[in-house]
Parts: sequence; structure tokens; C-alpha cells
Amino acid sequence: SEMCIRDSVKPEPEPEPALPRGPPIRDLPKDLNGDRAPIDCFMLMEINLENSTVMDNASRDALLNPFIEKCTTPALIGSVMETLNNFYIDEGYVTTRAYVAPQDLRDGSLDIVIVEGRIEKIQFDNSTDLTKNRVDLAFPVEPGDVLNINSLERGLDQLNIPASNKVTMNMIPGNKPGYSVIDLEEEKIGPETRIKVGLDNMGSQGTGEDRCVLDGITSLQNGADMLWIETEKPNVAQIGGMVSRIREVMPNAKLVYNNSPSFNWTLNFRKQVHEEWVAAGKDVSAYPDPAMFPQGLMDPKFDESELAQEADKLVQTFQADGSREAGIFHHLITLPTYHETALGTDVLSEGYFGDLGMLAYVRDIQRQEIRRGMASVKHQDLAGSNIGDDHKEYFSGDMALLASGEDNTMNQFDVAS
Repeated sequence: SEMCIRDSVKPEPEPEPALPRGPPIRDLPKDLNGDRAPIDCFMLMEINLENSTVMDNASRDALLNPFIEKCTTPALIGSVMETLNNFYIDEGYVTTRAYVAPQDLRDGSLDIVIVEGRIEKIQFDNSTDLTKNRVDLAFPVEPGDVLNINSLERGLDQLNIPASNKVTMNMIPGNKPGYSVIDLEEEKIGPETRIKVGLDNMGSQGTGEDRCVLDGITSLQNGADMLWIETEKPNVAQIGGMVSRIREVMPNAKLVYNNSPSFNWTLNFRKQVHEEWVAAGKDVSAYPDPAMFPQGLMDPKFDESELAQEADKLVQTFQADGSREAGIFHHLITLPTYHETALGTDVLSEGYFGDLGMLAYVRDIQRQEIRRGMASVKHQDLAGSNIGDDHKEYFSGDMALLASGEDNTMNQFDVAS
């Protein structure tokens, strides 16, 4: 990993790429698109989305339920298609499109095919300062992932943090239908200063496991107390393999490992279990193949499945397993409270401004603080109100207007004796 001292440079916005569009209404089957309105009205009772993985059930129902039990007309179908395509664009899936094929609508069912635009690869010029390590850190995506422009733009912002760099991004058609190649170009616009700290195993040119092991041994031989190794996924066997090789030369090697929120822990461990089950000959027909559907195992419908429960057990024991089998001396986790605060704020806002109102705070926050005996429930104390009272009493004596006293609201949280 690298620590860079630079100023942020915001990239100039690139023009949006030309996007595929669904077939116009005039291309619909003749019985749906005649010159006159059909005499018989086929009531729309069901809308089926084929090959849809990124839209959750709640979003799907909110978008499509208003069209149910309506007369199926070309205008209605056009509105359904426009609604779906606008959703994908608004969510950042700018190369994903909905299409409708000729079909018989007399059974009240409308089948819509979702073609999810995916990433074929991210390419860049190795002769610049762009390395696979930098790109992988900025864009935590894999070939075959559904393309989301918001995620790509955040990665581009990361690459443009150095004041000396200006990285631009273009999306060009891939070799397979529906796939795009992300093409990165870097322009040097000034000097830069870099300080190398730590090790990586992200697989950039000149690194990888061999380089990581060599650097680890060299560092320990020259005064380092512990090692820091980062991997592209939290895999105990991979980490342990490198540490074992280092310990062949330096038996007392100790490893610091970051249990990083940058990993998709759920997806990685579900993929790991799926791979282990396949290798063991276990039936996995109830689950999507990660090779074909990279995000398929993230579907909430698998949360209570046997595979998901097995994956969660591995997550639960990761620290113990890592210490025992991979020689991890110290586990740390970066930014957990950032994510916890973000989730808590989102949940509270949803309830407070929704049907729960004030109960969202009282039931899910304040009451839990009281039950857990947390000092934060008396936030006036933590804010220094007692210190303020002491200050006022010192200068004003009996005339001081105090925040404390028998009527102070903090007394409502005293535990009954």
C-alpha cells in the first residue's frame, strides 16, 4: 500500500457514453401495436423480469405494482419500459436496459428481459504510474460485475487524489454483447512525492506472493517487529500460505491483518463455501454459479440458506482461525464506526420520518441505552454540564442558575435502588 501527500484534483466530467435503448413501441407484436385500439382488453396481472439481479424485491414492487390490473396497451408497455430503464439509470446502472420481446399477452402476463450491462475488463497503460495495485484499490470490481457508473466515478476520484495525476475514464464496447471495457488514461501534470509503507498482495507487476514473502523476510531481518500484509479477499488459507513461507526463515514472524470493511465479507465467504462444496461433490443446484452470476449469492433469499449459514460461521470464526492457522498476531478493523454510524442514521431517519415517528428513537436507541446501562443516555454529563455548574457556583454562589438539581432531566435515568 502507498501513502501519498498530494492535493485533490477533480477530473473533468466525461461525456456520457451512448447507451443501448429498448425497442420502440412500433416494433412490438402486431396484435399489440395496431393502428386502432384492440377491441378486447387483456388485463395485466403479472410482470416478470428475466435475468434481473441488481433490483431488490421492494424496488421492483414499488415500480411495477402501479401497472397491475390495467388494460395492456402499447402505451402501458412503453410506460413500464420507461420506468424500468429510468430506475437503472438513476441507480447508476447506465448500461443496463429492459427489453420486451413478441409474446402472447392474453394470459395477463408480461415478460421483460433485463440485459444487465457488465464490466469486461479495466484496461490502462502500464507505462504510466497506473499499476494494477492502484487500480484494484480504486475499483473493487471484477470482470463480469454489473457496471455501475457511481462506483466507477468514486474509483476515478481515488485515482485523481494526487495533484500530479489526471486520470480520465472512457467506456467502450466490449467483445461480448452487453459488456463494456473501462479504459483509463493518465496524464502527468506535476511532480509527486511518495512514501512506501507496508506490503501488499494485490498482484501488481513485481509484487504478488513471492515478492510479499521476500519483502516480509527482508523487513524482519532489518528491524521490523511485525508485518502488515493485505490481500484481495479475507481467505485464511491464502494468508497462512504466505506467513508459513516467511516463518521458514523467520520463525517468530508476527502478522498484523486488517479485517477491512472494503471486503464484501458476505459475498466472499459465500463464494468460498460454494467453491468448497463443488470440490467436495455436494449438490449446489439451488444456488447461482458465481462464475456466471458474480453477485447472485448476495440475493436476500439466500440469507437463511444452509450455504449462507455455513459462510457466516466462517466469518464468525475468522479471527480465531486466522490466528491459529495463518499466524495473525493482531486483528484490526478500519472504519467500522463510520459504517455503523451511517447505518444507524439511515435506520433512524427511515423510522423517524416514517410511520414510527418518535418511537424509532425511543424504542431502538434510548431504551437500548438504558437497558445496557450506557453513560451516553445522560448526554448532558458527557457534554460537561456539571463542569459548567461548578464554574457558575464558584462565581455566583447561591445566585447561580444551575443546569443540575432535583428537577434535572438527567435524574429520569437514575437506576432505582
